[in-house]
Amino acid sequence: MATLDELIKDKQSVEQEIQALRQRDRESVIAEIHELMQLYDISPQQLWPASAFSSGKSSRRPSKLLNPSRYVDPATGQTWSGHGQRPKWLVAQLAQGRSLTELDTTQPVATKLASSALNKG
Repeated sequence: MATLDELIKDKQSVEQEIQALRQRDRESVIAEIHELMQLYDISPQQLWPASAFSSGKSSRRPSKLLNPSRYVDPATGQTWSGHGQRPKWLVAQLAQGRSLTELDTTQPVATKLASSALNKG
């Protein structure tokens, strides 16, 4: 029968292997999540509402709910409300031929696909 020390060492070894596997698969899992979010037209705000991050303390800063994210970068998940200066990621997406409609989280997928087809042909 194994001793307590041996079991603790085995446990640590298994935990290290689990962590290494998680780290190795992390990028591909994130990419898959992004693809599924695009396919099902899911925004980050739908997954994690602002209330999920509330500490219970009130803040003097205006709520993000006043300017909810409207556009999302499919590659990174970064968002922009549509107010103020366009972020660099959005400018880059537009330069690559994407349209605002394609990046708009408030537009249905069918509208995005139609807009994409019109822009390409």
